[in-house]
Amino acid sequence: MRRYARGDLSAFQGLFQRYEKRIYNFFMRRLGAADRAADLFQELFLRLHRNRHRFDSQRPFSVWLFTIANNLVRDEFRTRPGIDLEGIETEDVLPPSKWATPEESAAGAEIGQRVARAIQLLSDAQKEVFLLARFEGLRHAEIAEVTGRSEVAVRQLLYRALQNLRRSLGDL
Repeated sequence: MRRYARGDLSAFQGLFQRYEKRIYNFFMRRLGAADRAADLFQELFLRLHRNRHRFDSQRPFSVWLFTIANNLVRDEFRTRPGIDLEGIETEDVLPPSKWATPEESAAGAEIGQRVARAIQLLSDAQKEVFLLARFEGLRHAEIAEVTGRSEVAVRQLLYRALQNLRRSLGDL
């Protein structure tokens, strides 16, 4: 990103390839609608390009990128209340094993759908923190930076999210 911010436009390709799947999946998990995820995906990389000179090289790039992505999702929820979250993709929740039998694959897909539905039942704040922690691999301090919350609030939200998921998925 430092190279790109300094004007090396060829560096964009590397950033795009490295983060495209993570960012698209982040939008899919948050929105559950492929068309909206695709729109926000494009908007994110457009904003990255427009704001590349504002990048602070003292901060991790992933935190900066997910802050933009998270803000886009928040704006989406503010401007389009009632987004249908039923279309959430589950393939990233529990990927099928290449050694699984068809029955095991079907059972795994069903479990993945139950997990995805349980995640959708979390409050927006819990879902936001949980997805950033578990799927994006961000640390508590990074999540605090992305969401604008304190680290203590992030820990509490993550704890509550995990408790709610345990209750929702009790018999798994």
